[in-house]
Amino acid sequence: MKVIKTINLIILSPDKTKICLVKKFYDSGKHATWAFPGESIKGDESNKQAIERVIKDQMDCKVTFFKEFKKSETRAKIAVIKSQYLTGNISGEIKLDKRKYSDFNWFDLNEDLLKLDYAFNEKMIVEKLLKEYKK
Repeated sequence: MKVIKTINLIILSPDKTKICLVKKFYDSGKHATWAFPGESIKGDESNKQAIERVIKDQMDCKVTFFKEFKKSETRAKIAVIKSQYLTGNISGEIKLDKRKYSDFNWFDLNEDLLKLDYAFNEKMIVEKLLKEYKK
């Protein structure tokens, strides 16, 4: 079975009280859900190379810090998707790739995050994030 590796950045505010989510297009742009910016790792890219490329391409920003947070594996009909989630910070003014995302927003890191409509298994990641960063 084919294996697809993805990398995603959970962008935290410097004081770790907010996260930045992007609104991802589905169904030819008719429906969008909240997600962490990310995509497939290309070839033999390292995590550092992949996340720096993704954030530059998708948000026109620079990654200033990141660390590993969580890994997950999803078995689909045609592939196994191995996702790696990193927490980190970015610098620069966010300018989204409008072909991929319709919007972004900074959300308070609290239970209200669980009310949002998420892509993939992002909600599970948000639940883990709340347990780890909640004061």
